[in-house]
Amino acid sequence: MFGQLPPLRSIRTFEAAARLLSFKAAAQELHVSPTAVSHQIRTLEERLQVKLFERQTRAVVLTPDGEQLARIAHQMLRALSDTINEITCRDVPLTIGTTTAFAAMWLVPHLAEFRSLHPNLDVRVKADDQPVDMTSPHQVDLVIRYGLMPEHDPTASLLFRESLQCYATPAYWQSIASPEAMPATVMGTRWKNPALPPVYDERKLQNLFPKHPITIREFDEENQIIQAALASQGIALVSPLLIETPLANGWLVPMPHEPAMSATAPTLPGLEYYLITPERSRAHPAANQYTAWLNGKLSENA
Repeated sequence: MFGQLPPLRSIRTFEAAARLLSFKAAAQELHVSPTAVSHQIRTLEERLQVKLFERQTRAVVLTPDGEQLARIAHQMLRALSDTINEITCRDVPLTIGTTTAFAAMWLVPHLAEFRSLHPNLDVRVKADDQPVDMTSPHQVDLVIRYGLMPEHDPTASLLFRESLQCYATPAYWQSIASPEAMPATVMGTRWKNPALPPVYDERKLQNLFPKHPITIREFDEENQIIQAALASQGIALVSPLLIETPLANGWLVPMPHEPAMSATAPTLPGLEYYLITPERSRAHPAANQYTAWLNGKLSENA
């Protein structure tokens, strides 16, 4: 069926030269000599009996036939590369970098669902609240960051814009429901990363509870706040994204509509979760599959 096709090596050489418009640059990419590239192109032209390049003094330019073949050759080689990566990616782990809170409270609990959909993909999580070095190919393939998404970064895409809400155990809400109750303890995050803007101050927190006195307690990490709330130590001011399991089980609940506290459920605008996809990961099938799944899951919370 494919007996009339030229050797794959010559097609690959032609594609590189056509994409780079340089025999020398193609030679560097393919780790061969410029003479070898020139020979491969000339042999291909003789076999096809068409001229693919116009040779100029210091450049080469594709002919119309060359442009047509270059488009198809690029598509063919990209499809072949993607397929090979996909069927062999079980041996190449996909490493996701993110914050410790997001890893522990959302990402890891949902990994089983992704793995059931893509059992051949080996996904690993690297949790660290310090910025990840994206220039190193040995660090991570994708990074989920928290803060304010940079506006002019082509590698960044918004995942989820959070709102902070108040949650506590049913017993804690009951303990502060009466007008004679002690001040309520509201627990917020004091960011370890100084680049993150604060999302609340004392005035904003007091405004959330106009009918009840409060005291403020701060933690370095959101998962510490959630654990303290689960122990009925106070009210957690966190994103509902991070407490899906406690909410689903009724361990933590939003503020009840009690006249002694607030007439409406108090909320504050939070920050953003956004994805960083370095250029080296854009053609990675596993990274693309994970990104599609991640966007789908987080859109359910939007």
